[in-house]
Amino acid sequence: MARRLAGTAYPASPPRLDVYAALTAVLPDAVGAVPQPPPAGLPPTPSPAPRQRAVLVASAAGGLVLLVAAAVVVFPRGRARGWRPAA
Repeated sequence: MARRLAGTAYPASPPRLDVYAALTAVLPDAVGAVPQPPPAGLPPTPSPAPRQRAVLVASAAGGLVLLVAAAVVVFPRGRARGWRPAA
């Protein structure tokens, strides 16, 4: 244990002890090989189809909102004039 503590101490005057590093560091002369994890890979690029579908649905909903807003403005004015064209 003394060798492990001394091997993981920071070089300074006097040496500073890092208890976390002493318990978790893998020293080069450690017995047994430490298995290396496989290299990390990038995930595949996502399909653009869901985004395109969402944009289409949002555009259709926006168009419907504009039509309803226009109807809210036009119908009361037309009804007030008795559905005659403006002069």
